[in-house]
Parts: sequence; C-alpha cells; structure tokens
Amino acid sequence: MARPAVAVRVTILRWVSDDPWPGLVECQLADRDGRVWRFVEKGPVVSDQSLGAESKYPQPGVIACQIIGRSRDASGRETAEIDTEAHWHVESVDSVTRFEVFADQLVAPGGAKY
Repeated sequence: MARPAVAVRVTILRWVSDDPWPGLVECQLADRDGRVWRFVEKGPVVSDQSLGAESKYPQPGVIACQIIGRSRDASGRETAEIDTEAHWHVESVDSVTRFEVFADQLVAPGGAKY
C-alpha cells in the first residue's frame, strides 16, 4: 500500500500490550470541539520510533487519514473533516473513523506541516 499523503497528529500515551511486537499503544486525538478520542493501535502504525513498554510516554505520533472536506469555523480558523479508516483501518475505541479537526493538526509524511 502506498504511503499516505496526510496524517493527523496524536499523542501516544502509553504501552498497552503484553506482546513485544508489534505491540499496542494507546493514543489520543482532540477534535476541533475539544472532545478527546482514544485509539489503541499497533506502535508501528502511529510512530516511526521503536516503541515498547520501557519507552518514555507521552510522545508524539500520527494516524494516517484522508481529507473528506475543508471549511472554516466561526472565527475563520481552517478545519478539516478526516477519515482514519481509509489507509490502515484505524478507528477510535468507540468505533469512530470520521473527525473534525483543525487543519494545523494535519501533517505530511515525515512530520512536515500539511
């Protein structure tokens, strides 16, 4: 599968797996309304770092996504509707894959601002 063109920044909170590889981590994403969404995902899906139980947390991560649409909020700040299911089938622990985020939460591969 081709590397995604865009990802959304998340915070990797902790290691949650008993298995060392690939291992699972808990991440969080705050949407444009301030709601915090939690994800449990394989470490290599959300980070280029070699994560483990001994790693220091929290640390930055990303979830690949597809931009569904763009708009501006009442204050003029650019927002984006994203879908995290498109590339690696990532969903929140609540089984949600679509989120409204601020555009400055999006990054290109390698972490460059999108």
